[in-house]
Amino acid sequence: SLDLDGGDGNDLLIGGDGGDRIDGGAGQDRCAGGGGRDKLLNCEVPVR
Repeated sequence: SLDLDGGDGNDLLIGGDGGDRIDGGAGQDRCAGGGGRDKLLNCEVPVR
């Protein structure tokens, strides 16, 4: 549950997976990511 950077979990800025909100590869990324529930690049809903 880091707030800035980390590898996984619920990171808010930079991380590899989990509930990342900006950068990440999978999970529930909100801006950029490769899979999961991306909300900007994969066009679901915009970032709050």
